[in-house]
This record gives sequence, structure tokens and C-alpha cells, in this order.
Amino acid sequence: MVANDIVDLEYSRKHKNFSRPRLLTKLFSAKEWQYILNSDDEFYNCCYLWSIKESAYKLYVQYSGERFFRPDLFQINLDHTSAEVTFKSFKCLVRTEITEDFIYSEAFWKKTNQLSSTFMLSSTDYAVQSRETRNKLIDNMSLQLGVESSSLSIKKSSNGIPSMYYYDLPLNSSISLTHHGRFGAYSYSLK
Repeated sequence: MVANDIVDLEYSRKHKNFSRPRLLTKLFSAKEWQYILNSDDEFYNCCYLWSIKESAYKLYVQYSGERFFRPDLFQINLDHTSAEVTFKSFKCLVRTEITEDFIYSEAFWKKTNQLSSTFMLSSTDYAVQSRETRNKLIDNMSLQLGVESSSLSIKKSSNGIPSMYYYDLPLNSSISLTHHGRFGAYSYSLK
């Protein structure tokens, strides 16, 4: 399984207010809040930890089917190159790519043949972003599988978990899509 999240830093600066203490306490544990407040760039580290938590949460939903909003319960242990996230008995690794424009995180249990891509989108309109991200994933998977892109489609479960289909047959794969602001990304692994 794989899950991902992307944060457009410029878009977040313009549209989010991460400086509200009540918001921080709902999103982060006391230890994580201290990490943010003691850093040189509170905004940046808030986005960094949020991206890690969101990708781990999306992986947890795939694993358990349970949806809820308690990001403060997902505990992050940072390393220099990755993070480990725990929630109850759930544990995953998160790898993060950081640029001056975005923060991109991928959560997984073990390293598999994951393929992913980050890219700029043509619009900040949600429907356009969603369509572009889905189409880029379908085009890439069709090349990997050697099939026509028109034979692939993405369907969501009742819990919002996306799956790739070849005509009406579900593929043995894990996919994750994300978009925010000017950027989109996908990640997938073929089993």
C-alpha cells in the first residue's frame, strides 16, 4: 500500500492560518507543537509535519477502512531522511521530498516498486486539478502495463479509497492521488 500528500507552500501561505493555537492543538501532539514553535520557520515546519501526518492517515484509511479526524493522535518520530508515524498498533514510514515550492510525502510499510510523480497543474480549480491528476496517473500506468489509457479507470470505494480498474476488473495495485494549490502528484505500486 502507498499513500501521499502534497502541500503547495505559496498557496498555503496565502490561504491558511497556521498561527492559530487552537488549530495547532487539534493537528499536533504537544511534542510536535514544540518542534514547530521552537523552529526558525514555524509555517514551514507546520506544513512539513502536516504533509507527513496526512500521507500516514491516508495509508491508515486504506489499511483499516476507518475515517476520522484526529491528526494529533498520529505520532511522528523524525529521522534525518524519513519519518516513522504510529497510531495505536499502526506503524508506517514516510519519505518526504522538499522543494522551495512544495512538500511532498509518501507513506508506506515497506519499500516496494513504487512509482510516483509530482507536477505543476494548469489551474487551482478543484475539479480541474482532480481530473489532471487522475489523467496523469492513468497515462503513466497505461505505459507501464502496455495497455491503452482508455481501458483504465479510477473508482473510489465508499471510504474514498481510489483503485485502478482495467475495464471493469480491479488491478492488483495500490494508488494514491493528491493535489493542492499549483501542484499535483500520484504514487502507485503494482503488486
